[in-house]
Amino acid sequence: WLAGHFKPVALFTFAGEAEFDILRQFSTVQDLSLQIEDSLVSKTIPKLKHVRRLNIAFNHRNVRFPKNFLEQNNHVSFLSFSCYSDSNMVNLDSFQQLKGLYVSTNDNKYPLKMGEAFTQLESLVFDIENFPAAQLAGLKKLKELGLPASLPQIVFDSIIKSQPYLEYLQVLSVNSSQVTDFAVLKTANHLKYLIIAGDSLASINLGQLHQ
Repeated sequence: WLAGHFKPVALFTFAGEAEFDILRQFSTVQDLSLQIEDSLVSKTIPKLKHVRRLNIAFNHRNVRFPKNFLEQNNHVSFLSFSCYSDSNMVNLDSFQQLKGLYVSTNDNKYPLKMGEAFTQLESLVFDIENFPAAQLAGLKKLKELGLPASLPQIVFDSIIKSQPYLEYLQVLSVNSSQVTDFAVLKTANHLKYLIIAGDSLASINLGQLHQ
């Protein structure tokens, strides 16, 4: 009934896998945010051909889901995926049209080589404790980047130097930071926005950035 009388462009909803097929009735939705309530998911998300921004989050910490959970929607331009499962990680190999990717997970064995898989990527935020820094090799178009502050300083510096078009930088989880010196940002000639997340900034050196 609701889908027949309501034609939203954006939709935020809670659902279990029993409701997945209902999502297809909202044919006008381009921006979908889905909070999944089940702890065991056996179905995949059905193809939602009009969706361009897809935000997926699981409410259960140890959820189980199929590797191809999102595969039917590899046409999306932006994907946000939040999951703290120790068992598996969604397969994103076929998401070659992505321009924006946000991943929040405790999976420290993220399999993709970003530069090979996502040649169009402009926005990348990885909220992962052990960030797969080497997998950024080949990414040269990033305008937005989110990195955990748990990176070694030398790795952080190397990543920044490898991104000539960077405009927006987030540094996440300062309280577990190894990144304390931001002098390398002087080389980021296009940088416009800097967000440093966390409660403790006392150990961070921003002094050279005003020069």
